[in-house]
Amino acid sequence: MVLKPTPFAILTVSLLSFCLTAPSRLWGQPKTPESPQELVRKAIDHTLKDSDQGPAYIYRLRREKPGVNSEIRDIVMTRDGLVARLVAFNDRPLTDEQRARDDARISKLLSDPREQAKRRRQQEEERKRVRSMLSALPDAFLYELDGHDQGPSGTLVRLKFRPNPEFDPPTRETIAFKGAQGTILIDEDEQRIVRFEATLVQDVNVGWGLLAHLNKGGRFTVEQTRLPDGKWETTAMTLDFTGRAFLFKSLKIQSRQTVSDFRRVPADLTLAEGVALLRKQNGIVAGK
Repeated sequence: MVLKPTPFAILTVSLLSFCLTAPSRLWGQPKTPESPQELVRKAIDHTLKDSDQGPAYIYRLRREKPGVNSEIRDIVMTRDGLVARLVAFNDRPLTDEQRARDDARISKLLSDPREQAKRRRQQEEERKRVRSMLSALPDAFLYELDGHDQGPSGTLVRLKFRPNPEFDPPTRETIAFKGAQGTILIDEDEQRIVRFEATLVQDVNVGWGLLAHLNKGGRFTVEQTRLPDGKWETTAMTLDFTGRAFLFKSLKIQSRQTVSDFRRVPADLTLAEGVALLRKQNGIVAGK
């Protein structure tokens, strides 16, 4: 998965991408499904096994906050982690002041080993949090078959899920699963999660690096797409939550993130090489 590593957006970074090739079938002819629980377990197993493998990319992230603003960033995978560069704000090229501010942030990262170490720690902590959440999905919910849909490359299995009353959350982040239900679409041949949509059916207290209370009715969706090279990557995520942070501060999270324009890059890019590549991309954007 490949989004900017924040407590929520990391769910759409490389940890939700996975690759398993299976024989193709005739369109619209679903095969006899294995148990829904086992299908989810296999999809998650593939995610966890392949999350640290595969090609590296440079890609474009657009984040919209309804009624507030939008940002476009180019992000590149390097051997030292993800690096992002702001290229547009509210669908306009950056002003000189905005460009200078973002360039100063990147220059500090390149020149300050402590800042690099801090960023690596943050990304690793979030990677572990997401891995913990993904590992819990097969046991956190009870799944049942809800039909079949037709996807771009074959049959999608549609499952409904609800909280498993016997689930004991292993981490603070997974507590939210006790109050969520929704649907999940899985590519039947390739066993990929195509879409995951959850709604909070009760108030929950969660972690994500802070103490927060999320109100009933909050929604979260993640979508994945098969790239032309066969790799699956997260390409859209929507968050819509209200609640309170630290028990007293009002919390409102509304955003829509889309990822596009995936292009392969060498897997061993250094941080400096990644930044140089990002700067070339920005020149292309500014010239449009």
